[in-house]
Amino acid sequence: QAAEAGPADSPASPGARRSKPAWFRGLLDWGQAVYFHQRVARAGRYDLYHEPNHIPMPCALPTVTTVHDLSVIEHPEWHPTERVRLFERHFAAGLRRAARLIAVSEFTKARLVGGFGLAPELIAVTYQAPRESFRPRSPAEVRGVLEQLRLPERFFLFVGTLEPRKNVGALLEAYHQLPAVQRRRLPLVIVGAWGWRSAGLVEQMERTTGAGEVRHLGYVDERALAGLYSACTAFVWPSLYEGFGLPPLEAMACGAPVIVSGTSALPEVVGAGGLQLDPSNGPAWTAALERMAEDTAWRETWVRRGLTRAAEFSWQRCCHETATCYRVAAGRAQ
Repeated sequence: QAAEAGPADSPASPGARRSKPAWFRGLLDWGQAVYFHQRVARAGRYDLYHEPNHIPMPCALPTVTTVHDLSVIEHPEWHPTERVRLFERHFAAGLRRAARLIAVSEFTKARLVGGFGLAPELIAVTYQAPRESFRPRSPAEVRGVLEQLRLPERFFLFVGTLEPRKNVGALLEAYHQLPAVQRRRLPLVIVGAWGWRSAGLVEQMERTTGAGEVRHLGYVDERALAGLYSACTAFVWPSLYEGFGLPPLEAMACGAPVIVSGTSALPEVVGAGGLQLDPSNGPAWTAALERMAEDTAWRETWVRRGLTRAAEFSWQRCCHETATCYRVAAGRAQ
């Protein structure tokens, strides 16, 4: 649900803040790099540096870098200009500095191999997992969350930062093709902060939230989020591009029937646990929403499938695979 704001990219976005000058950001980056090298790389107490977010700082230690996706490289039009420039300057060089890379999906690994000519054996795939708090919640817990947030018992749910690749505008259009009686009974609840390049979505949301059919909650804490996942009639995620896709996995772990795009890494993550649709096929999304609302047996089938699929992911396995990658990078493979 976290978001960044870039006033040059989305001037109408609520919460947009003034950006620091480029020279000041460069000075901060330089200072951080010097501090890191002096305190960490030269301390003599560490065997390895793991950068969990795409671009590692220069370091004399063996480096492991986690790459979550390549959307900034492959679709720069979806991202703030400053982020695109940062990746253009530093991403490829960071890949070359890494002794080993971790990709969060086979999809991301394939994009790294195909786009940058990396040897497949240098890249380990480690899947993420839902945290323990994401599990089916009791009726009492769900009732408390719904009362706190003033929501009805039935609703559709989207969770994520409001940015272009999440395709929320298309979701709004598909939702509004439902019969008016269904929209009154089942609002579309949107959880997540405003992101970047969202001026058009701001206008679209302003036109649709007045009637109460679409409700934007912004950020909610983990306890409330688990309750929303457990309560929703369906979790809907029409994203155009994901390197992994944690919210659908969290939703399945909480017992939500899930509808996702059949694109990028989402089929790999959701598997047979969720309904996969073409993100550009609005009528198919409308039909799926309507059936989730009316066909209880069909909906329960997806609940069972989702719970089964979510159980296949664990942080224990992720930790084991990450530690194996560390040992290889540090030259200690058994």
